[in-house]
Amino acid sequence: MALSAIINAQSGSVPEGASEQLEAALKDLGETVTIHLVEDGDPCEATDKAIADGKDGVIAWGGDGTVACAFERSGKDGPA
Repeated sequence: MALSAIINAQSGSVPEGASEQLEAALKDLGETVTIHLVEDGDPCEATDKAIADGKDGVIAWGGDGTVACAFERSGKDGPA
């Protein structure tokens, strides 16, 4: 499965080194991921880039705003 991820390190729920942690966890499962970091506090820009990757799924790691933007931008037709 091809995956993209949005990581919002500005969110209080995201630990330092989140990118490395996610890559390692997915590697253990035999998967790879393209990571897009949220910059300037706007998760929607990173979300658009992740969706544009055309991968099978998008992982959103951040707060409510990050997850809400991923749901909104993905729409009902994907990606998961």
